[in-house]
Formats: sequence, structure tokens, C-alpha cells
Amino acid sequence: MSVKRSKKTAVFMSNDSDMGTIALNLLPGEIVVGQAADAKQLIFFTETPDQPCQYVSGTLVCTNYRLSFSPAPGAVEKLERTEGLFLALSSSSSIPMTCVDQISLLIGGRRKLLGANVSLPRTFTEIELTCKDLRRFLFDLKNCKKNEASTVTTGIARHSQPAAVCLLFAFEYTHAIKEASKGESYGNDVSPAPTFLNPHDWEKELSRLGITGDQWRVTEANKRFSICASLSPYFVCPTNITDTTLEYAATLHAQNRLPVWCWSHPQTGVNLTRASVSVAQEQDEAPDPGLMYAITMARQIEKQVEARRIERFHINSHCGSVRDVAKAFSKLQELCMPFSITQLGELDKQWYASLGDSRWYHIVSSCLALAKEIAAMLCTRKRSAMIFEDEGRDLSCVTSSLVQLMVDPYFRSISGFEAIIQKEWVAMG
Repeated sequence: MSVKRSKKTAVFMSNDSDMGTIALNLLPGEIVVGQAADAKQLIFFTETPDQPCQYVSGTLVCTNYRLSFSPAPGAVEKLERTEGLFLALSSSSSIPMTCVDQISLLIGGRRKLLGANVSLPRTFTEIELTCKDLRRFLFDLKNCKKNEASTVTTGIARHSQPAAVCLLFAFEYTHAIKEASKGESYGNDVSPAPTFLNPHDWEKELSRLGITGDQWRVTEANKRFSICASLSPYFVCPTNITDTTLEYAATLHAQNRLPVWCWSHPQTGVNLTRASVSVAQEQDEAPDPGLMYAITMARQIEKQVEARRIERFHINSHCGSVRDVAKAFSKLQELCMPFSITQLGELDKQWYASLGDSRWYHIVSSCLALAKEIAAMLCTRKRSAMIFEDEGRDLSCVTSSLVQLMVDPYFRSISGFEAIIQKEWVAMG
């Protein structure tokens, strides 16, 4: 086993007498955690009335970014050619660690869930991966060396379920890119994506939308997370609202998530804000009339054609709760991830009924409909809109992002999409 590195690339090479030569192009910051020769991958939906599902032998390579399976030379040719075989092998060439949703060990016919801090049992024969993109993989490790199987399995658990966000591969990748790019120019058309964790990024976003300082300002009131631990240390608030008022307003909302600015219309100045519900009423009412009035007035009033008011949208009454979403997705997973052709046939008999019972499409449709309604409120009716949610940090991210994708072409570009993910999902929690 060897790794050949240049300044920006690396190639992992492994030579095995039975498995042949395995070459894996490594990304910057990607390192090989372990490999297991003589592994076998179960190919779902290849069973026949006369024989069970087929296996293909090969080598599992685990890195801090992905799990890769390389079939042994001639192993695929020995198997019966089926469409299921082709699809399985083409989709398992690279499984990103962050795509893995659940890890199960099969021990004597029993299934045991494996977490990052769960110790490995002494003996296990198979490992099953359930992915967030509705794929399922099962690898037979009984012919592998015990230490290799343990190293690969531990690596999968550790890197697919990191103990801290900073342990994600994205941080290793970013660090490696910066190290490799020292002394080099990014180019005239490429610039780092905004983080919205500093005042400059917020001021730049306000400037892009033509928002002046007499309407909105960037506040440092949360610089030490003294107002809200889940909000950015810097955020945008009405200019005529003091930091003291912000501190008071935060106490009136669940988890101190007071109304914060997301976007403003470049022509009319009507704005989109988001917040958690009031801790007093637990509903979409305005607990602080002063702050709400300031948000309403923070726009170009002379271009406002309708009443000076904010339309409030309580997401949970439209799209359900986070628990509803998780339950619906769990049912969708069961429906889309059968184990065998027999189970697939049973599910197919009532496919549309089961799909409707999952309520997944109902939730997706409700989110899109709500986003469309809010977009129309901002652009057509020229009224400001505020998104309320029980905790203000779950479906409000989804809805706010969808609205901005609909109304602002910038967010439909690659750099804009990076910005909206960083702003709505990372910085504002």
C-alpha cells in the first residue's frame, strides 16, 4: 500500500495478489483510514427462484471522506449479468461518509446498530449501510482479516458520525486547499464564499440589495453569543433599534431567537425575517410591538403601495413539525429501500397508497406552496413577511431558502447557492 502525492493531488495504490492493483484518486486532505481485502458486496435484487442474491468479491477502502468498493479482477465477469448488478456496482464506487445515515452489524442473524462511540463486538460477519439518499449496501466481511475488518468498520462509524462538526472532512479539505494554494491567486472570477460570521459579509449582502444604513444595520450585540447561542455573532436589525432593545426582545422568544433579517426587495425594500414563536403565547403573535414596528418601517415607504404591515406565517401550522417530517421520511425510506424482489413485489401492490400514507409528498408540497405564497407577498403584494416556527431553526431554514431562491436570481447561481446555505443554515442555525 502506498500513497503518491503531488502538490494538489494524491493517488492511493494497493497491490494484492488476489485483488489486483487498486488505485484511488484522493482529494486534498483525504487520507486512507484502512482497507479490507476479500470483502464481498451483496447485490440486491439479483436473486432468482433457484438461487439467493449474488455477491461480488473485492476490496473495501475507507478514507476520512468516503467508502469505496473495488471488485476483484474477473469477479464481475463470473456473475450473471443483470440490470441490478450493473446499477449496484456503478453506485457503490464511492459512498461519501456524510451520506451514511445508519450502520448495522449482522451478528448471528441479529442486527446491532453501530454508533461512533459503540465498541465493536468480537465477531461480526456483515455490515449494512443505510444512506440518506435512499441507497442500501451490505458487505460480507467474514473472509477478511479480523484487524482489517475492524479498522474499516471503526473508520466508517467514526467519520460518518463525527463527535464534533470540526471533524467533518470539509474542514480537512478546506485546510489542504489553503495550504496548496499559498502564493497562488484564486483568479479574477473566483472568490471565497461568504461565511456571514463577520460584519463584512452582512454589509456586502446589504449593499448588493441596495439597502442603506438608514433602514438596516449590522449589530454586534451577539458577538459573544450573549443574546442567542444558535444565531450568528453578527446579524442585521433595524437601524433605529438599540442593542438593549434586541436583548429584551430576545427574552420574549423561544430559545431567544428574536426576529432577524434574511432578505429585502431591491426596489421596494420590503423584507423577509424569521424568528421563533413567542414564549408567552406560543403562537405567531408580536410579543414586542416596538421591534415589529421598526421592522415594518425599515423599507422604502414611498414605494410601498399597500398597508404598512407584516404578514406573519407560522410554518408549523402549514408544514407540520420536525417530528412529522422525520416520521414521513422514515416511511419513505421503508417504501423505497426493500431488501428483496419479493418484498419489492409486495410494496409495489400498494405503492401509491403507501406513498400517500407516508405524507412525504404532502409535506414537500406544503413547503413549496408556503414559499410561493410568501414570495408573492414580497414581490406582488409588496408586503413584508415574517416566518415563525416553534424553535425558529428547522423548517424556517427550508422555507426562507426556498423563498429567496424564487425571488432572487443571485441565489440560483453557484456562488449564490453557497451563500444562502451558509447564511440560512450555518450562520443563523
